[in-house]
Amino acid sequence: MRFALILSPFAPQVFAQTTPTTFAAPTQELPAIEVVSPSSPSALPVARDRLPFDAQISSDQELQKIKPESIADFLSRSFVGVNVNGIQGSPFQADITYRGFRLSTLLGTSQGISAFLDGVRVNEAFGDVVYWEMIPELAISRVALMPGSNPLFGLNTLGGALALTTKNGRQNPGVSVDVNAGSFKRGRVDFSAGHDFGAVHAFIAGTAFRDGGWRDDSQGKLGNLFAKIGGATNKMEWDLTALVGRSRLIGNGLLPSVRFEDGEFLTGLYEDKRQAIYTSPEITRNTTQHFAFNLNNALSSNSKFSFLAHHRNVRVNTAGADVNPEYEDYVEDCEDGFNANGTARNTQACGVSRAQGARIPAVVIHEAQIKQRTSGASVVWSHHAGAHQFTAGVSADHSRVRYQQFVTEGHFDARRFGTVDGDEERTFDAGVRGSSRTLSAYATNTYAIAAGTHFTGALRWNRTRVSSTVSNEDGDLPSETFAYGKLNPALGITHRFGAPLTLYAGFSQGTRVPTVIELGCADPNNACRLPTGLQADPYLKQVFARTGELGARVRLSSQTRVHATAYRTENRNDILFFRAGATNLGYFDNFDRTHREGFELGLDHSIEDWSFKFDIAHVKATYQTVGVLQLGERNVRVVPGMRIAGVPATTAKFSVDWFVNPQWCAGAQLVSVGKQTTQGNEDGFIDDGEDEEAATKQNWGLKGYTLLNFRLDYRPTDKLTAYLRLNNALNRRYETYAAIGADLFPNGKQLAPHIEATDAALAKFVAPGAPRTVFAGLRYAF
Repeated sequence: MRFALILSPFAPQVFAQTTPTTFAAPTQELPAIEVVSPSSPSALPVARDRLPFDAQISSDQELQKIKPESIADFLSRSFVGVNVNGIQGSPFQADITYRGFRLSTLLGTSQGISAFLDGVRVNEAFGDVVYWEMIPELAISRVALMPGSNPLFGLNTLGGALALTTKNGRQNPGVSVDVNAGSFKRGRVDFSAGHDFGAVHAFIAGTAFRDGGWRDDSQGKLGNLFAKIGGATNKMEWDLTALVGRSRLIGNGLLPSVRFEDGEFLTGLYEDKRQAIYTSPEITRNTTQHFAFNLNNALSSNSKFSFLAHHRNVRVNTAGADVNPEYEDYVEDCEDGFNANGTARNTQACGVSRAQGARIPAVVIHEAQIKQRTSGASVVWSHHAGAHQFTAGVSADHSRVRYQQFVTEGHFDARRFGTVDGDEERTFDAGVRGSSRTLSAYATNTYAIAAGTHFTGALRWNRTRVSSTVSNEDGDLPSETFAYGKLNPALGITHRFGAPLTLYAGFSQGTRVPTVIELGCADPNNACRLPTGLQADPYLKQVFARTGELGARVRLSSQTRVHATAYRTENRNDILFFRAGATNLGYFDNFDRTHREGFELGLDHSIEDWSFKFDIAHVKATYQTVGVLQLGERNVRVVPGMRIAGVPATTAKFSVDWFVNPQWCAGAQLVSVGKQTTQGNEDGFIDDGEDEEAATKQNWGLKGYTLLNFRLDYRPTDKLTAYLRLNNALNRRYETYAAIGADLFPNGKQLAPHIEATDAALAKFVAPGAPRTVFAGLRYAF
């Protein structure tokens, strides 16, 4: 549980749930928002123009307009500087980047954005990942993204914090049912119902989704149910929230594209068939239970007290087919093939006969079980006294995790589907159990120095103890416990030059401590496989980030708003996942220093029957020290200024809505994403060679792309809305992420040194972007 920024309930009605009888061009409003306990929707509000940063805020109306596939998709379409990397291929398994930091479902990703649901942290204990499919979208009333390293949002807030606020029966009465269907056997039902009974109010919402997937063997299905009951008196408000969900998603990962073989560049499986998969299956099953109790009590007209308690229980089961490291080593060593008599030409390197090579299992089926339990509570006091507005609180969080990994050897069939031999037994490979305890105390004060000038200062102290016990086939290794402490400050000032212009400047420092999975896989001499395999748990330093930013908010009229920000963030002790040689194994380690710097610019304007929105963001994410990135197939020698992979240099979005008449509304959006660096190609080389002069220099970075999306809405009555959505209307072929790896299935055919001479060539593996998709639906609200 962490400090979070959420919207004030006293914000203008534009952010409340409404069902307008007609379409009309909106006016731009600047709602008040508050810095309070993450659970306290009734704390004292702080005007938005007093904040020393520019929070991006959207309402449930914007969610309904976009009709995103997930919250991650919504952020990438609507928020300045946010981009999606579709590494896993499923819309609910995407990771987002913002200011060069990531928030991902993928274990092993260097996380840097904290996420909250009604103030409860939803970064999971095992790796700080987030599960987008467990967020009921029709229950969300507000989405807020706060930039920077603000310590008030707690651990993992290095580049920003995402706060999701849910609806309740008092402010959101009525029933809504939304049904849609479309491309690739997509079908979805969302529903919500809220009612105010007087003394109490209740709200319920849920989602059922099934999708055939646009890539081969990429079906997905999920269901979640959200419920909230609450009540209020003259001085007290309370609510009890429950969220349960279950999903079965298939993420097929990257696909080999161009490869470098025998001095030539050849096309790969991606060029042959972009909906193909490399190997399968890759299945993730998730079961989540989430409970929270929130209490707010007005001690006086200027003082309020808040209490929040929560419990989360998450179970994840994964099954994936990976190339057996022994088989990969065998292919690498025996690429020159065999002599006619069946012996290896290079017996010293290969060391096996043709018959022995044929018996090496090509696939390892990994099955993992992750159990996570997190509980916590916080107490917050807010007080307004003259020119000062105080908030102070304490929180305590405790999480327990248990991870078990099992392996079974087998072979790939002609479709690259991993199958288990009939006599093979599943064996225990590795595991870890551990816990994390965090105690925090924090305080902030917004002080009105003079008319139009406000100073904000904040401090947060964190104390975290992480304990873990690693086990393998030989039993438990000695348990380890590490303690981390840090006092993080934040300072900011805003000045309003009359009604139209507000300038602000701020500095903030945030931290992230290693998780159990990172400590359990931190020994380079005992590398592990993610999300499989754990060895020793040496000490890792905690990450801390320092952000400075300058910006302006310009209110030209009630229809026009401009905002601009320039920022710079310095990270120390980043936790990265390094590959151990040319294998699928690796380990976590600290990297001394990285930078992110850039700017964001946005314009919102409406005139008569038209509404426009334009934004552009540029970020330069770089390493800032000399070192070596061990990325599997090659070691990248880092020099200061080298770009970090997977971060687009520029993102730009332009959208327009035309309110044709009271019943019809049409819209279009252009999303442009700039070029980005490929992992393993940061230095511009794709092959190390025997020495630096023999290395192969080739820029395998991803090109930028632009997508065109359309939307159309028709409201014949005040209760019924029909809609149509067309994404990637021009069917643009594009890629969202890339990494260098060894292609053991060139053009889909498995390498077999025991049959013929082969070369496990290096290839650029890419995350294919989705083709043209269309879906239509009906929404009935009453």
